[in-house]
Amino acid sequence: MLPSKKDRLIGVEDRARLVLAPHARILLKRGFDTIGDALRLTLGPTARTVLVEQMIRTNPPEILDDAATLARRIVELPLYVNAGGMLMRHVVWRVLDQVGDGTATAAVIAQALAREAEGLIAAGANPAILRDGIEAGLVEALDALDRLAQPIEGLPALRQIALAAGHDEAVADKIVEIHQQYGMDIIISTQEWLSNELTVEVADGAKWDSGFASSEFINDPARNLVWSESPYLLFTDLFVERAEQVIPIMQHLAGIGAREFVLVASKISDSALATLLVNNQRGTLHSVGITAPGTGAHRVGVLQDLAALTGGRFLNSDAGDKLEKAQLADLGSCDLVWASRDFFSIIGGDGEPEAVAARVCAVRGALEQEEVPHERDLLRKRLGQLTGGLAILSVGAATKTEMLERKQRADRAVKAVEAARKEGVVPGGGVALVAAAQAIDVATDHYPLDQRLGRQALARAMEEPLRAIVENSGAEPEPIVYAVKAGRGQVGYDAIQRKLVDVRAAGILDPINVVRVALRNGTSAAVMLLLSEALIIPKYRLLHADPKP
Repeated sequence: MLPSKKDRLIGVEDRARLVLAPHARILLKRGFDTIGDALRLTLGPTARTVLVEQMIRTNPPEILDDAATLARRIVELPLYVNAGGMLMRHVVWRVLDQVGDGTATAAVIAQALAREAEGLIAAGANPAILRDGIEAGLVEALDALDRLAQPIEGLPALRQIALAAGHDEAVADKIVEIHQQYGMDIIISTQEWLSNELTVEVADGAKWDSGFASSEFINDPARNLVWSESPYLLFTDLFVERAEQVIPIMQHLAGIGAREFVLVASKISDSALATLLVNNQRGTLHSVGITAPGTGAHRVGVLQDLAALTGGRFLNSDAGDKLEKAQLADLGSCDLVWASRDFFSIIGGDGEPEAVAARVCAVRGALEQEEVPHERDLLRKRLGQLTGGLAILSVGAATKTEMLERKQRADRAVKAVEAARKEGVVPGGGVALVAAAQAIDVATDHYPLDQRLGRQALARAMEEPLRAIVENSGAEPEPIVYAVKAGRGQVGYDAIQRKLVDVRAAGILDPINVVRVALRNGTSAAVMLLLSEALIIPKYRLLHADPKP
């Protein structure tokens, strides 16, 4: 039921309120549309802006034309429509976390599909059967998108993708410069930078965020570094507690006349460190102890990567490995290891290319499945370390607030370029979605009526991003949509020039992964909304009246 007059006036109640259909769906849709209408304005190269009032009301409002940042600023909506609004906000952030771009596209698809489904349900369609039709149509549309994909060609196309995702020409130019100098396989990571500029640092070999276990290992006092040339390396997540654990492998190394040994372990006790240092003083076997980077499962993954890079075997505590039983065959080797207090680097690892390739595939597979932003960043960093190409893009600005926002834009640009390099690109500007919608089977009679209606609803919703782009450019959308549909993925709309063009020749391209994720998540959110028959508002929300304007 809808809130009573008393509830609207007072805004409080001593228990949770249950709202049932059809009122629940009306309230959810109202919140869904509230955020969707704002995000729609930000789609396309001629996006409109949204003003966000500051907490200190005398400060000038923030002017935004980016859907992800705008969604972040919307923390709460009025009581009965907040759940629907937060559902839309969740969709946007899910897309942002996965691919860094496509947030406005996902919001527009979700809102359009929810609108189509709402009309069909009001006319008597069964929501569950509608869902079946939508999900079946989604599979066909995704297959059609895959058929449209082509590898990215040339640095200009790469710059266009970076610019479309990040809306920052300097960042796009810097990303192109990195790829031009270091190749298309380079992995780019971003960090904050207090100076008002953009800088790039490329690691000399792979570098990890951990350092030597004791400053007594330093053999380059001028630079506070440890150097080890052509060492044997042992990697383990075991706690090296006793000297007796490392003595056997050190004796094996002395027996073959080895001169350098590097131990990378989770923790090394003072007793074990003393054994390594005594050998250094005697000059028999120059040894270095390094603390393994990372924690938990991440540490295990990094140590497995290191072992593959150097041709060694990772001694795993969970597998029952014992350090005392380590053999020469378990050791890796490389040209050079250097370590500081906070970092160490391995240069010229002797690992087998097949083993390194297997680790690269494993990390890429994990990256595709991971949804937590922090974990994705760690996996991307590991990927760069394995491939030996890791560029750090330091993003600066005049103020800290501006720097943080610019870094977010740079992150989106980097992720979009990475997605384009990985799986290719499709015609941009909503053209690929229109072409894929035409591949959905909406005419076959053997489907139930409501399922056919669900397929048709999805096909119409997939045309909506193109309509929004045309509307934001100030043109009439229907003639443009008709021309694009007739062009079958070749003809698109240049919103800046306000004319129809050959999209590939004009460089209007989107990473297929961005379009795919936006379509999948936008559809999922709309389906979730159309199946919702009840809304429960908890007591805590009821006890706090909505803020008055």
